[in-house]
Amino acid sequence: MFSFEEKEYSKNLYLFDKKYLESIANMKYKNIALDILNKLLNDKIKAHLKVNIIQSNMFSYRMKKIMEKYHDKAIDNIGVIDEFLNIANDLDNLEKEAKSLGLTNEKKAIYDAICSPMNKIIIKKK
Repeated sequence: MFSFEEKEYSKNLYLFDKKYLESIANMKYKNIALDILNKLLNDKIKAHLKVNIIQSNMFSYRMKKIMEKYHDKAIDNIGVIDEFLNIANDLDNLEKEAKSLGLTNEKKAIYDAICSPMNKIIIKKK
């Protein structure tokens, strides 16, 4: 199917590679870097939504709050980029956590749903 070189090349194109994200963050035009990171993260969160709605909602909320701060001029482009890099790192750690627990993404989604704070509120009301 693919030659060894093509497989190796595709591994180097991982969009959430720390070096790649940092190269975007270090772009001369910070507003363009912000837009690129925003798009990449939103796409990653939407893809995550298909499997784990709890985590996806949490990350979407974080993105929304960061952009609200940005629009309210509470943080600048560089601050937003730093926050986006933190979210990208947290998304990466989330995937690593599932693997380290020996869970598939689907099983991790069930675990997150059971352990979500909203679920605890519902249980306490009963």
